[in-house]
Amino acid sequence: MSVPRPDAGAAAHSGSQQVPMSSTASSNSNTPSPPRDRRRDGKKFVGCSPFDDYELTTKLGEGTFGEVHKAVHKATGAVVALKRVLMHNEKEGLPITAIREIKLLKSLNHPNIVPLADMLVRHEGSAGAQAPSVYMVFPYMEHDLTGLLENPKIQLRPEHIKLYLRQLLEGTAYLHASRVMHRDMKASNLLINNDGGLFIADFGLARAFNPDEKKDMTRCVVTRWYRPPELLLGERKYTTAIDMWGIGCIFAEMLVGKPVFQGSTDLNQIDQVMRVCGSPNDALWPGWRDLPDCRQVESFGVYPRRVRDEFARFGDEAADLLDQLLQLDARRRPTAAEALKHRLFFTAPFPARPEDMPTFEHSHEFDRRKHRSQRPRQSPHAQPAPPPQRLSPLPPQMPDAQRQGGRHSSSHQPPPPPPPHSPARRRARRDSPYSRSSRNDRYRDAGYGASYRDGRRADYHSYADGGGGASRNGYHQRGQSSGGGAGWR
Repeated sequence: MSVPRPDAGAAAHSGSQQVPMSSTASSNSNTPSPPRDRRRDGKKFVGCSPFDDYELTTKLGEGTFGEVHKAVHKATGAVVALKRVLMHNEKEGLPITAIREIKLLKSLNHPNIVPLADMLVRHEGSAGAQAPSVYMVFPYMEHDLTGLLENPKIQLRPEHIKLYLRQLLEGTAYLHASRVMHRDMKASNLLINNDGGLFIADFGLARAFNPDEKKDMTRCVVTRWYRPPELLLGERKYTTAIDMWGIGCIFAEMLVGKPVFQGSTDLNQIDQVMRVCGSPNDALWPGWRDLPDCRQVESFGVYPRRVRDEFARFGDEAADLLDQLLQLDARRRPTAAEALKHRLFFTAPFPARPEDMPTFEHSHEFDRRKHRSQRPRQSPHAQPAPPPQRLSPLPPQMPDAQRQGGRHSSSHQPPPPPPPHSPARRRARRDSPYSRSSRNDRYRDAGYGASYRDGRRADYHSYADGGGGASRNGYHQRGQSSGGGAGWR
């Protein structure tokens, strides 16, 4: 299946019709429109509207990157999502990752790629006192895939899963044909509307590539639970196959209802992958011993490959496609265009049509996390609490005269602490969780100097090729994972 390359004319629009521009920029509609990047009305460029054109309504997400709000365009009533661009250093202006994301989004035009509709600039405080805030404007989507899977009221049927997977592969095939790697494929970066459309979002780690050049790129990409084994072992000359591994993890997550590889550290992540996909060897993964971090897994146990057995309950077609996508050797994974030809999409139940999809209640990951935090605690009168368990028996009762001045007397003082430089004090300082060695162990286990909470936090500090901190999804950060989506029925 051939995927057309985007042409310059189609890329110039990139979904801008969904959210109108400011009224001042579109007032002179009778005159011929000059090129988009040259047209200006006074001091305002088309495509960069003032913040006052929109009215904020509710918050969609928050995190270290800033806040995302649901907003309404005052002139037309169009509902949008405003994503604030985080500036790590205001004196240096927009970060290179934001510039790269904006550039890529404006050059892409596909039904399954989220369109960048507008840019906003908000001046706060007196002039020169504070740097202006920059917002990216996207069409509002009712759901993200994580929110759907974590909503216990929503049950995805096999035809729904096939539809979402096909749209994901079509958008990814367009990206790779356009020589763009997403590098952060995960369920929370897939936005879904109630019209049955799926959109790939969050291009903060995406970058263009040249397939003829094999140069080193940063390994600090892809959220840990969706990170392919070659990145976990230190590969820097990777290909678009890293996106295909993420699609395999997303497909398995839709079937099971929760992420399948939930590692707490990088070593634990590769161990969980090996328990399902098999231990690396020269037959499954030729050349794996040449990777920089291959020695870290030599002491692991030897596991057989059992991907087909793990997912056989969802059908032979689903198990076969997952077996191809979750290959340890990146060269054996199919491309997105090849995966679209798999027999899974041509056997019953067939993928649903977007217009036949049911209307789900709004399900964002931020909403599910807030719902869990606001869940009322169980009343103590609803169920009697168990009696407190004593750790040790009470001392026997003694006469007052005998107890006075004895070992059970209230006036008994605890033994004095050991001297500051005694061996006991040195052992206590060494075993303390706040010692330098313990801090170094925690720092090393976090991976790349990052601070991970639940496998999805990725505050990357490596900018080997301009990569930066990974945002959690198209709108907000992802919280704790708890299954809830239906499996394959």
